[in-house]
Amino acid sequence: MRNNSGGAEMVTPTSEPARTITIAGHQSLLTADDLAAAAQHVDDVMFRMLEPSECKRAMAFPAKYRMLGTRPQRVRLAGNAVAPPAARDLIATAVEELGGAA
Repeated sequence: MRNNSGGAEMVTPTSEPARTITIAGHQSLLTADDLAAAAQHVDDVMFRMLEPSECKRAMAFPAKYRMLGTRPQRVRLAGNAVAPPAARDLIATAVEELGGAA
């Protein structure tokens, strides 16, 4: 599950789309070898920050899309981005409303 912290704590199953990926890098992935044991023993749950490539995939960027810079800079790039499918749909709607062909 992903856990977004910083005032709007949410836990989302990994089977659902990611919520907003923030530039601060507060996203994490919680895993457990045995979910039943983890429910009883919180110490069995491992915590790690998402890698830039995971943030990029969560935002639906193509696998070959390159983000340059240090790790924090790449997380910030993903966090400041508009997900490509959302950008595509917004542009198509704008073009359609302005009388063009999408």
